[in-house]
Amino acid sequence: MHQSVRIACTTTNQNIQSILVEKYGFTLDAAEDATQTFLKTFRKCPENPKFVLHDWRLSLWRNSLGENYTDISGDVYHQWLDLRYKYLAPSIEVLSMLKSLRKNYYLAVITNGPSHSQWEKIERLDLAQYFHLILVSGDIKWEKPNENIFLEACLHFGVPAEECIMVGDKLETDILGGIRASLGGTIWMPLTESNRAEHEKSGSEIVPDCVIHDIGQLNNFLSSKVKLRRKSGSDQNSGNLSEAETEKS
Repeated sequence: MHQSVRIACTTTNQNIQSILVEKYGFTLDAAEDATQTFLKTFRKCPENPKFVLHDWRLSLWRNSLGENYTDISGDVYHQWLDLRYKYLAPSIEVLSMLKSLRKNYYLAVITNGPSHSQWEKIERLDLAQYFHLILVSGDIKWEKPNENIFLEACLHFGVPAEECIMVGDKLETDILGGIRASLGGTIWMPLTESNRAEHEKSGSEIVPDCVIHDIGQLNNFLSSKVKLRRKSGSDQNSGNLSEAETEKS
């Protein structure tokens, strides 16, 4: 989720830039400066335990817009919040797939981040109905890629780690954590083709068992009884991505 959230934040900020220019009379440079200042401080500290979540974000916008625009900071914040969840919202196709998978598999969300902001995402997007378990690192003592947060999900379901699969978009947390937990497989969904190309060139030792380019492919893999087999150490060192092998019934 981490990379998809960053993309949603960037897209939201681009829209807010346009709003500042068209609705509030900012110059393009001033609008860009304000939104980039907000994004930088928000990513550095998305949640402050000394503040109510909304009050903290409002203060970030107030500081980013500057003292001459404190009167519009509340309006800008609420427009930002609405746009943020517009771009974070899963598609109808993804939600339909989750409903289908939930009938036959245990589904869990494992996400890093402060508790209040992560649960706000889950509640605003109404995601709890699609999953049997949601683990937020801010609520417990581990975060991805620590293997214990993955094993906590396995323990909750009473399922051996080797019978579980991790699907994620971030190699350094999702895929590495799944490997460390000795899960049955790791499936990486890079958000852009450049993500995959950069990974292949880097020679990274973090090698997923399978790569998909559309979350809709996941249902096809599972329904066709895909068996993920981790490559040998020599293959992993090559930096190539292994393919999924279909086990015929």
